[in-house]
Amino acid sequence: MEETFEIDKIIRNFLPEAKPEIVSWHQGEINRVVIFSDAGKEFALRIKKKPFPESSLIFEKDFLDSLNNFVLSVEVSKIFPTVSGDYFFEDDEHFYSLMSRVPGAQRFEKWYESHLFTLEDVKQGFSILGLLHNSCRQIEIEDRKKSPSVLELLDQFEKRFAQTDSMVGVFHEAVVRERGFLLEKIGQIRDELKLANYEKLSLFPVHYDINYTNVLWSGEKIVSLIDFDWAQFSTLEFDFAQMCKLTCGSFKISSGDNLLDEEKLRVALEAYNEKADVPLKDEKLLVTLLDCSSLFLAHWASDTFSQEKTKEKYYLSFFQAGLDRLRQEIKLLI
Repeated sequence: MEETFEIDKIIRNFLPEAKPEIVSWHQGEINRVVIFSDAGKEFALRIKKKPFPESSLIFEKDFLDSLNNFVLSVEVSKIFPTVSGDYFFEDDEHFYSLMSRVPGAQRFEKWYESHLFTLEDVKQGFSILGLLHNSCRQIEIEDRKKSPSVLELLDQFEKRFAQTDSMVGVFHEAVVRERGFLLEKIGQIRDELKLANYEKLSLFPVHYDINYTNVLWSGEKIVSLIDFDWAQFSTLEFDFAQMCKLTCGSFKISSGDNLLDEEKLRVALEAYNEKADVPLKDEKLLVTLLDCSSLFLAHWASDTFSQEKTKEKYYLSFFQAGLDRLRQEIKLLI
């Protein structure tokens, strides 16, 4: 971790006269973040280890710039340029970007503590998602970031679960044991999406990873959306399903109780539709996308473990949660 002296030097590439006081450090899946204050304002200095696609950084900046042209019920970050006019400072190992932050706002440190969220938390979050999507529909930015479609993701998942050479131990055994079910489910989801003409739905720039560590709270109110690292073009329906995956069910690491909460799902959909200009009304498609997002979770767990070869029980619990949800029958009752 960089010494405070080095962080001060990096910050001054953005704010030459700054006298930063470091508030906290945060470690995420992609970023390390230094929260600091200066002249009564708070900022987030994000540190991304290379290699990281610069196109993703540019897409995120353009998306945030566009969102800041709209009046939302919450704030989204602004990205500050360096003294040279560039938006990203870099050295041999990292990219650095400086972003605004709501002073004193807090976040949940562990996104798998979603079982702690109340129905009111869910209602508030999905109301904000509906308003955010109203803005997303109006944004036109160049697609510099070539993200796979959901159908292309299914092809990746199919290949991943069919080949388990890089897996070892208990995880290898679990994937092999469930391979038949996973491949059958992938085929079923693919058929349902094609039947729904999913590939013809409009794509918009979306957050893609809104969960309760990617919102900031002041007291019991959400005041800001953060961490647009995964921002990309997708359907609003899948963005909704992704948020459901991370906020409408339990992730209790040592427990088998990892199913989606149908009451929270209904509250989420009702809150979203109340605020969205175009409500989501295709229950069958939404349930299919919830399955797809659960499959996304199982794939993420197996793929991440295969790369890191650490925390086997931790990743295995998420793999199992994905499987449990894939076997869960859901009725949204729109």
